[in-house]
Amino acid sequence: MKNQDFSVAVLTNQAQSNVFVTELYWRWVEAETVREILEKETRFLKRKALKAPDTEKKIAQLTQDLQTQQEKIKLLTTQNQSSQAAAASAAEDRDRIAAELKSFFRIHEAKG
Repeated sequence: MKNQDFSVAVLTNQAQSNVFVTELYWRWVEAETVREILEKETRFLKRKALKAPDTEKKIAQLTQDLQTQQEKIKLLTTQNQSSQAAAASAAEDRDRIAAELKSFFRIHEAKG
């Protein structure tokens, strides 16, 4: 692989990592929003539970939905942390390779 091709491959990898981290972040934000909405609905319905017997069934369903969203948030948080670590590692690799390329070109310029 040529030096320029290698640099492009490294930068492409970094860009893909950045996109992945951003996507995970927005999924987490969306899951958090849904969780907050479900919590508000659950509190509201619990207050109305005494007035309507069918409400208890809906509360049970919303509680289960809330638990599902909380599990999703935990999973996405873990994935986000892993992605951030991978992105940081890729950035370190990019910086190291860039330094090696500069050194390589300096050596060849000095010889040539």
